[in-house]
Amino acid sequence: MKVREAIQWAVEKLRQCGLEEPKREAERILAHILSCDQAKLFAYPEMELTENQKKAFFQCVQRRAKREPLAYILGHQEFMSLTFFVNSHVLIPRPDTEVLVEAILAKVKPGYCLWDIGCGSGCIAISLAVHSSPSFILASDISSKALQVAKKNAAYHKVKIEFRQGNLWEAARKGEKFDVIVMNPPYVGKEEEEILSPEVKYEPKEALFPQGSWNWFYRELAQKSFEYLTPQGMLALELSGTRTLEEVIACFEGTPFCRFEVEEDLGGRERVLLAFLK
Repeated sequence: MKVREAIQWAVEKLRQCGLEEPKREAERILAHILSCDQAKLFAYPEMELTENQKKAFFQCVQRRAKREPLAYILGHQEFMSLTFFVNSHVLIPRPDTEVLVEAILAKVKPGYCLWDIGCGSGCIAISLAVHSSPSFILASDISSKALQVAKKNAAYHKVKIEFRQGNLWEAARKGEKFDVIVMNPPYVGKEEEEILSPEVKYEPKEALFPQGSWNWFYRELAQKSFEYLTPQGMLALELSGTRTLEEVIACFEGTPFCRFEVEEDLGGRERVLLAFLK
């Protein structure tokens, strides 16, 4: 089978399962199998695939046809112009979360201390370590398998981050204080599960669905995070595109947080909430 024929077959297979860009995805999968860039596919359309290459390509296309996320098949995802290894133990980094990282970058000063709760692949903590000058970054997650991925990414990008396993506040040590606490919390309500795309259903449920109601983590962070912040500290949260800002800010009622800023994503949706103690 030639490159041209392989792409034609894959495009038809992926089109049948409802993908919007079957040609682009087919080309990305084949380039991954051949360990080359997509330009080589255009330059050598008559190149013959080996039996092993053909078998691997068919398997990957079949996985994508079942709507397994492309990032899991390729094993990596771009975020903040960086490459992150991903697998089914971590949420796939999304462009919306780049707004969260950029909002923090605009506020921090060199030498700041940050805690990334529920770090997953480590994309937030590592991006901040690469693009700014922190003195200390702690990244924690309840999942040991997620932390394995995050540690691999930190090593790949050659950044110094301390990783700890623990559920929320369990990962903190007595007396620790941070200038910034950041989290992209699980915020998908159970009632929304049926309207999610097929791809999302492959991602770890604990990174998508909170314990109880959709705002469980927002309330927990609002009511507890200030105990781990410096006097002028900041809590940075990604917002759900399906909930109103007022619903989230209501979780902060009665807390020391007294000032809020909101950042919008490229679609004009309120995507990031920054809550300040002073």
